[in-house]
Amino acid sequence: MALVFGDLHGCSRALKTLWMNIDPEAQQEVIFLGDYMDRGNNSAAVIDFLINIKKTFKNAKFLMGNHEEMVLDCRYGGDYWFNWLKYGGDATLESYGIDPSLQELSKIPSAHWDFLSRLLPYYENDQYIFSHACINMRKPLVKQNSDELRWWGNLSDDSHVSGKPVFFGHMSQRRGKPKRFGQNICVDTSVSGWVSCFDTETNLVHQSNHEGDYQFFTLEN
Repeated sequence: MALVFGDLHGCSRALKTLWMNIDPEAQQEVIFLGDYMDRGNNSAAVIDFLINIKKTFKNAKFLMGNHEEMVLDCRYGGDYWFNWLKYGGDATLESYGIDPSLQELSKIPSAHWDFLSRLLPYYENDQYIFSHACINMRKPLVKQNSDELRWWGNLSDDSHVSGKPVFFGHMSQRRGKPKRFGQNICVDTSVSGWVSCFDTETNLVHQSNHEGDYQFFTLEN
């Protein structure tokens, strides 16, 4: 079994509420699908919390989202700066005490850069595939490029060529519930105000929001 966390987008209160209510065991496989930063008001606290999880949960996997790709690009002098701010990077900078107009990143701690630089492009176990975006279902994972892994938005009910179900984020579901696309599941509900975690064994969806409210329900087939 695995616990699959959708996009967090700077919502540290929702993340902490989910973690407290689910209370995973230390050996449990936990997968975070990326987009930890931007839009919400406390990206810095989200990264701190994930770093602590990484220290204690040996089976925790952390994938890179397109928002992490953008901030890393900005760090190394790439062209994403204004697009990053447009898509919520200003809120991330403010969470680190940085004025977004200054175009500098020096206050982001080295431990946070280290965490971001080690994020995985995807993860695969014996049963499932996990990626940030919904990937190209016609190509093996090793042949997917960064656009397909982190930016792809071509939703369909097609199964992946491997035959394995794919869990992904990125394409946030406005109705506030993870959605099935054939045998694949989009876990991102952040645009609705709810952050979701899906339990692959029980089909339970755990959710919390910016106010720290918590709810759970079974995802219908």
